[in-house]
Amino acid sequence: MEHRVADEREPIDLDGHQLQLLAPGERTSGWRLRLEPGTVRPERENHYERCGYVVRGELTVTVDGASHVVEPGDAVVIPRGEPHALANHGDEPTVVVERFAPPHYFNSPDADHPPVSRLSREADAGDG
Repeated sequence: MEHRVADEREPIDLDGHQLQLLAPGERTSGWRLRLEPGTVRPERENHYERCGYVVRGELTVTVDGASHVVEPGDAVVIPRGEPHALANHGDEPTVVVERFAPPHYFNSPDADHPPVSRLSREADAGDG
C-alpha cells in the first residue's frame, strides 16, 4: 500500500484548469481536476476510461451533443473512446476527483498536455 499526501505534488496548469496527480498506480491513476469558471475543454476522445466524482461546483459534460450538469455528490463515467467535452459554466471553481483506467500520466504521444513523470516504485521505496 502507498499513502500519499495530495498536496505534495504540484498541479499541472493548463489553460483555465489544473490537474494534480493524487495516486499513481499500475492499473489506474487518480487525479484532482480543477476548472475555473468559464473554462471549456473542447471535445476529445481518451484512450482510457474516465470516472469522476464532483466535490465542488458544477461540471457540464457534453456527449453526443447532449449536455449534462453534474453537481457535488454526483459521479460520471466516460467510456474509453467516447468523444466528450467538459466545461464550468458556474460562478465558482469546479473540483472533480477522477480515476483513469488504464492509468494516464499525460506523457503519451497523443496527449495534448505537458509530460508528467510517473513515480516508480523503486524511487518511492524509501519514502516509508
